Amino acid sequence: MKHYYLDLDLIRLATEDGAVHLDKQFILIDTFDEMTEGVQAGSFFVNHPVKLSFTVVIFCISGWMKFQISLQNYVLNPNDILIVQEGTIGEYRGMSEDAKIVVIALGNEYFQMTNQFGANTPFKQWLYTSPICHLKPEDIQEAMTVYGLMKQKITEKDIKGENMSKRICKFISCVLVATFFMSFCAVSAFAAGNNYDLNGDGKVSVSDVTALQIRLSGDMSNWNDEYEKRADVDGDGHININDVTALQNILMNAASSGTSSGANAANSFLIKLPSNKIDSSYQGRAYKLTDKERAYIEKIVMGEFGTSYAGSVFIAQCIRDALVYGYCKDPMDLRKSSANGGMGYDGYKENVNDNVKNAVSYVFDNGGNAVQHRILVMCTSEYYYGYPNNWHSTQNFITQYENILFFDYWN
Repeated sequence: MKHYYLDLDLIRLATEDGAVHLDKQFILIDTFDEMTEGVQAGSFFVNHPVKLSFTVVIFCISGWMKFQISLQNYVLNPNDILIVQEGTIGEYRGMSEDAKIVVIALGNEYFQMTNQFGANTPFKQWLYTSPICHLKPEDIQEAMTVYGLMKQKITEKDIKGENMSKRICKFISCVLVATFFMSFCAVSAFAAGNNYDLNGDGKVSVSDVTALQIRLSGDMSNWNDEYEKRADVDGDGHININDVTALQNILMNAASSGTSSGANAANSFLIKLPSNKIDSSYQGRAYKLTDKERAYIEKIVMGEFGTSYAGSVFIAQCIRDALVYGYCKDPMDLRKSSANGGMGYDGYKENVNDNVKNAVSYVFDNGGNAVQHRILVMCTSEYYYGYPNNWHSTQNFITQYENILFFDYWN
């Protein structure tokens, strides 16, 4: 059967003038340093229908571009992003002389990195509704910062003068996810009282994800000792791309204010456990609270770990798991001793912040989780290591977050 379109693959796109790529599966092209006419002459921007064998993201910085995608006409204006998925048939219809654009083309393995956010955001729904998203100027600027970092790392040479493709593959993938994350999700900044302000602007936002990525790239020019202490987001004692992912998840779930659907949030985990600690059979579940029970639990969570959103999610999961699995029958008994039907919580504060409210909603209303394993009890590291023969040492240690250790019962 004759096709009235051209097949365009990543191998051909990687040969474009000015293109930089990672194993021909992750390709970056921009018009910042070349004439628009040169781009129009390439195999990507041809006035003929093409079928994509990859996903492409096009940022419009200035000017305009016109496309026809699945027989629908679109105009890409400044601060717009166009996403066209693999298998789509589209046609380039022209651009203005002053157009400045950025093209990110990625194979399926890289695009799948966005799935970790798709469960908790309207990203996928939006993607199938319209291929164009309009961003605020500051969001485009943030995205271009990440784009520059990606381009820098792909073209960087190691000490032998060889491209570091294999060595930086995982890092680039992580940065790519952050680009999608900041570009398509309405993420509100946290108050500075949170622990993840990594650029000193008095708030916690997507900019802190970028700051952490820049630090991981080796650029420490805007970094200090205080940021270094905060950067171990997942609390494992190391600063690496896992902390980037953890911070992305924290921002995403906190910004959702507990609006994620239960089915999706039940399979959502803020912190990735080591493989030997993951319980693949564990799935979060919602637990209905009365207004009185919710207010009571929020005050307990606030007292135990209200200083951060992630910490609040950990405590909320501990409480929820104890209730779901029957170790505490009544939420109003949580502060009682285990002998009296409770879980022995000491923390309790009247003034509850948004960290706690969002965390409790995420865990109890939508079945969200801190980790993929049941957690029931916890203690501080000071207590645990100060008293080697304590009761907690006989339980199933799951993970440590900041200075708090979390455990499951063995039974």
